[in-house]
Amino acid sequence: MKLQLLASAFAALALGVAATPAAAGLLGSTVDVSARYPNDATVYSDPGNAVVTNGIEYASGSYAAYNQSWQVDVQDNQISITDALGTGLSFGTATFNGFVLNVISGPQILSASINNGSTIVPVGLSISNGSLFINFSGVSQQPFGSAIIDFTTGDNGGGVPEPATWAMMLLGFGGMGAALRRTRKAVATAG
Repeated sequence: MKLQLLASAFAALALGVAATPAAAGLLGSTVDVSARYPNDATVYSDPGNAVVTNGIEYASGSYAAYNQSWQVDVQDNQISITDALGTGLSFGTATFNGFVLNVISGPQILSASINNGSTIVPVGLSISNGSLFINFSGVSQQPFGSAIIDFTTGDNGGGVPEPATWAMMLLGFGGMGAALRRTRKAVATAG
């Protein structure tokens, strides 16, 4: 009898593990992409918050104080930084000269890598407190080039389980309850 209860508990645990949430992306999230120079703490140009959609969040001209040619498109699991007007200017050397993607509401950025399709390659990528730092210090860019950064997002702890996870947990607890009732009924009948 105890073996059946133990088997039911393991089955419920397996169902809960199988119900892990799908990887969440940034679509529908609120983000802020600021240009930083001469270090990563100094905001040089910040056009403000944007909601991630299928369109371009920051069109050319959004970073006029920094370089009006830059266009920034945040997608579900990728950010593209493009020289949309073809100015081809080089980034000056400094501790940090680039962009910071900060997620205001939505999943945190957990990891990032440079996409092979990039024609402008940053000198560094880093993540701090869920924000992605893209450093182009000293990089010479070709006109109309793009830096494409792929990233993964996730809850990074805590959070509210998705509905599918709740359903699987309830199903597992129901199975454990049914097994426990059967065990009690069998013990009462035998006694």
